[in-house]
Amino acid sequence: PAPRGGRRVTWWVALLKFVHVGAIALWAGGLLVLPLLLARRARLASHDAVQGLHALTRRLVLWFMSPGAFVAVGTGTALIFLRPTQAPWFSAKLAAVGLMAALHVAQSTLVLRLFRPGERVAAWRLGAAGLANAAVVLLILLLVLAKPGWSLSGWGGDWFSPGALGELLGRWLDPLLARVRG
Repeated sequence: PAPRGGRRVTWWVALLKFVHVGAIALWAGGLLVLPLLLARRARLASHDAVQGLHALTRRLVLWFMSPGAFVAVGTGTALIFLRPTQAPWFSAKLAAVGLMAALHVAQSTLVLRLFRPGERVAAWRLGAAGLANAAVVLLILLLVLAKPGWSLSGWGGDWFSPGALGELLGRWLDPLLARVRG
């Protein structure tokens, strides 16, 4: 079936996807570079060099990564309403994006802490952060490109059928509400 609104919606969807992919590329690229920049901190001796690196990493986070993340999430949310998204792979992708956001926040706060006088971070931690960033970006890319045909049938019984949450909560809440009312 044709999308709502015909050709105009299709044009907007294509534009949103283009902006979405560009924003994700900016966000993911920043996440891949950030641990490398932070690792340079340990090799710098002069105060001026440390301050220059600090300014660079702050610009990366504040001018590129964070706006990229904001635009990626905003356009992705808009696309949810314009395209079908009721697939298990999409839920896995959203979970991976949530992990990407958590890594972004954790490493962005590290930028603030690491450039204080006397602060250090173990090289293995920055290496682990870089590997985690690369793994989550790769996972998102694989999920989006492969769109695996996972099925939830046979897993969780009827938990994923319409109205299942209301029935489940009703079984637990009805007796409790009866006690409160009675």
